[in-house]
Amino acid sequence: MSLCLIGANSASGAIYWGSAQNGVGAANLDGGNPIWDYFYWPYIDESAGPACGVAINSTHLYWAGGNGIGRRALEGESVYPATIVPRLNRPCGLALDGSHLYWGNFYEGSLGRANLDGSQATSSFVTGLEKPCDVAVDARRVYWIEEGGVGRANIDGSVSEREFVSVPPWIRACGVAVDGRYLYWGQTGTIQRLDLEGGGPPETLVSGAGAIEDIVLDGSYVYWASWGEDNVASIGRASLDGSEANARWIVSPHYRLLGVAIDGRPSPPPLTLPSRPVLFARKPEYNLRSGAVRIGAYVPGQGDLRITSRGLSWKVFRDTVPRPAWAGAYLWRVRFRAGAGKVGKRIRRQLRLRGWSRVTLRLEYTQARVYPVTVSRRFVLRRYPGARAGWVKHPGPPR
Repeated sequence: MSLCLIGANSASGAIYWGSAQNGVGAANLDGGNPIWDYFYWPYIDESAGPACGVAINSTHLYWAGGNGIGRRALEGESVYPATIVPRLNRPCGLALDGSHLYWGNFYEGSLGRANLDGSQATSSFVTGLEKPCDVAVDARRVYWIEEGGVGRANIDGSVSEREFVSVPPWIRACGVAVDGRYLYWGQTGTIQRLDLEGGGPPETLVSGAGAIEDIVLDGSYVYWASWGEDNVASIGRASLDGSEANARWIVSPHYRLLGVAIDGRPSPPPLTLPSRPVLFARKPEYNLRSGAVRIGAYVPGQGDLRITSRGLSWKVFRDTVPRPAWAGAYLWRVRFRAGAGKVGKRIRRQLRLRGWSRVTLRLEYTQARVYPVTVSRRFVLRRYPGARAGWVKHPGPPR
């Protein structure tokens, strides 16, 4: 839901889309190297998905989340500010110009506007609308599509024309883009185009485009996000004259795509994201004969988990089955005991002389494209002479 012109002869670039399932995806502008989880939300936040609108400029990726708008720097930022415009009611549609971002408030019937950093936000930039689902902007005007047609207003929000282009209310319409000469919108499986300079009736530019959610342009092509037969979501592409149309140019494994944006970079810049937390299970188990402890750890993915504590030997037992009750985390088992080296000898000596030793277990979780996350917890190792082999949860005092 962004208009981003990258030149009349754009031979390279990147394309981004919002998913109802998994954040933001990205690919090269030739459709190659799709990354379905290019950006996702490690933490629950107002701008968490589904991403009903994406937009991009030279520095940031923007998205319209469930109850807010967020942005992420594309280069040189270690963590991202999750939400820059909070407390919205399911914003949908997103567009940028050089100084502002614009969005549709679907349930409130209005357009919102804010500075690019989220400051001076207002949800009543244009009011009195009927379920606006997309927004576009050029140098002079802001356009939107709602039930009943495509509307427009001056760039400052004045002189609103709600039915600049009329669409019958029984026809599903969503997705709007503008390039200064033409206005484009989605309407019942087609992309329509209106000549803003020459006048005349709208023309059908592309047919068989599916149920369109968003439209974006570059200097050579029109792209759209849609879902079509069998609820297959996809990115479509056609030349600006409507030729070479391919409604399934990039086919998504997700059931619905909700936004599309174009960037002039050669490919999507690599993003490193914060990890979701690693959590310890509540009750450890103790082997009183060997002095070992084992504990469960909930990890956010299938990355690597290691112990960084000195003086401990350890082993991790992985599980590949996610736990829905724990936000899809995986429950892995960690077993550790006194190890080698100077610190390990001190721990073993304490166990031998008094039957217990305090240690701090430090875990480090790493995963591709995710910043490492660490967690620690204090334990008391116990080893009793003559104890039976086996694991207990509540060790009593030594006999």
